Amino acid sequence: MDQIPFNPKVIQLTAGAIGLSAALVAYQSFSTGIEVYKYLPYIWGAVVTVGIKFTAPRVPFSEAILCIVSALALNFLCGFLFSAVSPFFYFVEGAAIEALCVLGFGARWVRKGYIPPWANRW
Repeated sequence: MDQIPFNPKVIQLTAGAIGLSAALVAYQSFSTGIEVYKYLPYIWGAVVTVGIKFTAPRVPFSEAILCIVSALALNFLCGFLFSAVSPFFYFVEGAAIEALCVLGFGARWVRKGYIPPWANRW
């Protein structure tokens, strides 16, 4: 049977790169007074897209980009709609993004053979 290439260590490296970029942008913003943190979603989108591609090489770039754009759009939409309502909706937003990624994109990628079934979990 064909072994599906999947490297879970890249997920940890991607998370580290996101944390490092957030720390660097925060330091830059505080030291210069210029608000560069508004560019973080775009930086993170690029980092996560490359991280997805290196984690699961069979996932097409177009689907990785669609996944990231969908998650960011859902994040911005929930932040816009629920920011003044209740902090509870931050948990709802997190669950909605996880459901989109696991039940939507993850299930499709397992079905297409891009990722192994054990990799699509919460």
